[in-house]
Amino acid sequence: MFLQETLGKLVTATQNRVVMIWDIRSMSQFLVTKRQTECTNDRSPG
Repeated sequence: MFLQETLGKLVTATQNRVVMIWDIRSMSQFLVTKRQTECTNDRSPG
């Protein structure tokens, strides 16, 4: 029982960490894409 609880906590902590890293990566990716789009719009005529 103790082993299962420990494993459960470990899995939860790992999942939380992965989700946090994934959030940061997707957010930075979004910001980079947004910046590229704004630069492209600035260069377009009109």
